[in-house]
Parts: sequence; structure tokens; C-alpha cells
Amino acid sequence: MPDAIIDFNVNDRLPAVDAFVNRLRAIEHCKTGDRYCVDLSNCEYLGPDAASVLGVVFLNARRLGVEVKLIPPNRPQALRQFWHSSGLAHLIAHGTCLASEDIQSAVVPLSQYRTAGFNDADKIIRLVHRFSELSCDNEEYLRICVNEVVQNVQDHSGSMIGCVMSARFMVSSGEVRVAIVDHGVGICSSLQKRFPDTTPSLALKRVTQGHYSAMSRVNNMGLGISNLCGIVDVLGGDIFILSDKAAAVKHPNRAWDIREQSFDFEGTGVFFTLPVGT
Repeated sequence: MPDAIIDFNVNDRLPAVDAFVNRLRAIEHCKTGDRYCVDLSNCEYLGPDAASVLGVVFLNARRLGVEVKLIPPNRPQALRQFWHSSGLAHLIAHGTCLASEDIQSAVVPLSQYRTAGFNDADKIIRLVHRFSELSCDNEEYLRICVNEVVQNVQDHSGSMIGCVMSARFMVSSGEVRVAIVDHGVGICSSLQKRFPDTTPSLALKRVTQGHYSAMSRVNNMGLGISNLCGIVDVLGGDIFILSDKAAAVKHPNRAWDIREQSFDFEGTGVFFTLPVGT
């Protein structure tokens, strides 16, 4: 049984998520009947980014008939609580995402979406309302951000498991962190159908700027990801995107940093933080 040992903190930042994905790469090459172990016992922090990545990896492995054993974190207490409130414990034990929400928790448990709908952001909106005031404008911004990503997954990704979403509200800063990950073809492969010159890094440049679409639906305008990026920028949030062999990251008041990666991200991950609370 090959092992992936996660002996570092997977905070909600690109370098840590990169390292996490890299450790999990071997599972992508497993075949039906294989067994794989992810050892998180010495990890001391996991956030929604890691939870969504792990959720997608687990669900896809299960679809392929690969047995994945996860050794949960054993410290600290807050991380053991996150293991349950994030829905990871339920997913590993039952193979499905947790349907209920803990009204005491600052975490939205993993949710799986195969089609996009107006209510996709409801759990996150309820989460913020539990701990902070949320303006009508910011509620609408949150709804648009989530819907644009899930709609893109439905229209372009070809992901057999749809996408997995998780979120966490940081009470001290009034920020909500959202992670939406799929296991599809990736942005580059999708765009290459209409734009053969597309490379992984150019793909991310094009979708963040807008007006580039694979036209999987006749009314696609190529504005989904750029709309999301525009909202994040206006609110002074952070965002990074992983897809194929490229990553794009945007911090407030800085230009996009789009770079080639040394390994493939199987699908697309969109990770953003919005300061929406008071």
C-alpha cells in the first residue's frame, strides 16, 4: 500500500496546497483494486482548501474502485474538530458528503455539486450570517462567485464526480474562505477545443481576463471566472487557481502571478477568500 505522508500544515495558501497536491499525485495513477494510504496523523492544520482537494481525490478513487485509507490528524484538538465539522470524517466513513450543517461550527461541510443552481451558495451565506452581519450586496457577491465556478464545472469540466466545495468563516478577520475543486479535463484542455494555441499558463491568463470560452453551451461568453476574479478584486480578497500544469494567484493591489507548475493538477481548483463580514 503506497503512502502519502502529510507531515506539514496545509494552510489556505498556494505553496501549501501545491505541496499537498504533489504528495497525493500517486493516487491519480492507481488502478481498480489498488490500495492507498494518506497519513495525516502529524499534520496540525487543514482548511477548506485541503478538505476540498482531499474530498475530490477520495470520491474519484472510490469511483475507480481504488481503496483509500486515511489516517486522521491526532492533534491539536481544533484540527480533530475540523476533521468532523468539515465532513471529512463522514465522507471517509460513508463515501458521501454530509447533508446536515452544525449551526455552532464556522465551517461548511463538504458538498458535492454536479449541476449549478441559484442556491449553491446558501450554506456559505448561512455560515456568515451565523457569526456576522452580511450586507445584501456581499450576499449577492458570494452567490455570484460560487455560481460562476459551479456553472463552469457543469459546462466545461467533464468531471465525472462534479465538484466538491467547502468553506470556513474566519471570525477574527470577517473573511470567508471558499474552495471549489473538480476532477475534470482542466481549463487548458477545454479551451484548446477552440483555441489550439492554448498552453496551461495561457489558459489561466485568458480565463482570468475573460471573453475566452470553449463554448460548451451556445450562450457561453467566457466571463464566468473573470466575473469571479473581478468581485474578489473589488472586495480586496485573494484568489488562486490550479489547473493542468499552471497556477494563477492574485493578491489585493497586485498584478496576477501566473506560473507553470512542475506537475499536473488533475482538474481545476478555485480557492478564494472574501472579506464580507463586519
